[in-house]
Amino acid sequence: MVRKMVFVFVIGLMLNACHKDIPDPEVKKEISIEPMHTIRAENDVVVLGMKPDQSFTVQHHVKENNVYVECFIPDISFSNRNTRLIVSVDGKQKKVVTTAAFIIKGLSTGSHQIDLQVVENNLKRDDMKRNFEVLIP
Repeated sequence: MVRKMVFVFVIGLMLNACHKDIPDPEVKKEISIEPMHTIRAENDVVVLGMKPDQSFTVQHHVKENNVYVECFIPDISFSNRNTRLIVSVDGKQKKVVTTAAFIIKGLSTGSHQIDLQVVENNLKRDDMKRNFEVLIP
């Protein structure tokens, strides 16, 4: 009786562990933007604002067909959920992000114009716009 119970228990464990959990392939054709942790790179591009006390600094790094973006905006916090960044690629709005660092994935080969605009309390900040160009090899 004990052997049967152990056998049923072992079979139950094996069946529970053998389910189909196959990851999705990463061959997406559309651009995706994902939040990320802060990164540093040697070839970062810095874009400074008009006023030194309100500088909006953007650093980016290209790796394969992905662009890692990090923004530094004094006196603006993304933790309060009232601040967002509108991300546009080649003039088309792609996503609204709620983090200062994110990844733009799946860009095609060639040159791309990236535009960023800060939105606070549902109002676009015209003084908080930045753009830069990336070249995907």
